[in-house]
Amino acid sequence: MLLQRLREYSERLNLPPALYAEVPIRYVIDLRADGSFEAISDTADPGSPAARRGVRRLAPQVKRSSGIKPLLLADNAEYTFGLPRSGGNEGRVRQAHEAYVELLDECLRAFGSAEVQAVLWFIQAPGWDESTFPEDFDRGATITFRVDGTFVMDLPGVRAFWAAVNAPVGAPVMQCLICGEQRPVMERLQGAIKGIPGGQTSGTSIISANAGAFESYGLSASLTAPTCSDCGERFTKALNHLLSDDYSRIRLGDSVYVFWTRQPDERNFFQLLDEASPDEVKR
Repeated sequence: MLLQRLREYSERLNLPPALYAEVPIRYVIDLRADGSFEAISDTADPGSPAARRGVRRLAPQVKRSSGIKPLLLADNAEYTFGLPRSGGNEGRVRQAHEAYVELLDECLRAFGSAEVQAVLWFIQAPGWDESTFPEDFDRGATITFRVDGTFVMDLPGVRAFWAAVNAPVGAPVMQCLICGEQRPVMERLQGAIKGIPGGQTSGTSIISANAGAFESYGLSASLTAPTCSDCGERFTKALNHLLSDDYSRIRLGDSVYVFWTRQPDERNFFQLLDEASPDEVKR
C-alpha cells in the first residue's frame, strides 16, 4: 500500500515535533519576562517568494474546519487578540479569542512556564490596544511570541502539551491499515497535503469520505480507511516532504508525481532525461 511505503520513508526523515509544521510567521512580538511589550518584528519580505508572507518556522498546526480551533502561540490577530478582520463576525472572533486564551491558560497550568505566563499577562493587560503595532498591521497574518529571546512555541513543554491536547479522545479502537496495530484511529486526520495542483490552499485531505456514496460498512470521514494518529502524521509529513523538493517531484500538466527509493540514493533520476550518460543510465 502506498501509505505504508510513505510511512516507511518517514523513518528516514528528521521529522518536526508532533503536530508542528513549517509555516510563514509574519509577526514576532518580543516581550520581557514580566509580560511588558518590547518590540514587534514584521518578517515579511515582498521581494522574496519564500518570505513573502513571513519567515517560515516550525509552529503548532492542525487542520481547521469551520469550527473554532486555536493554534497555540501561532495564530492570527482574531484568535490572538480578538481583533476582527474587515467584515468579520465580531461574536465569532470574541469566541475564538476566548478559546485561544483558554488554551494558553491550560498550557500554563499543565507546564508551569514563565514564558507562557508572560504571554498571558501581555494579552490580558488592562488598557492594551493595537497602537503599538505597525500601521499596515495585517490581522490575518500569523503572530508568535518571543520572551527574553526565547520563542515560546519552541519550548519542549509547550510542544509536549500541544501533542497531548490534540491526542484523540474517545476515538474508536480499530486496526490501523498502515501499521496493522489495534489503536485509536482518527475520524479526521490532523494534517493536510500541501502543493497538490488544484487543491485547497489550506491543504488537501488524502483520506476523506464526505458523502454517503463514499461510505461503506457504516464508516464515515477518515474511518473508511482507519489510521492511527502516529501513522497519519508520518505519511502526511513524508508526502509533504516529497512534494516540497524538486529532487523528488515532477509536475506534468495539472498533475504532480512524487518518487523515492527504498534506500537513500543521491541520484536525480529525472535529470537523466536531460543529461544522460551511458554509465549513469546503466547504473
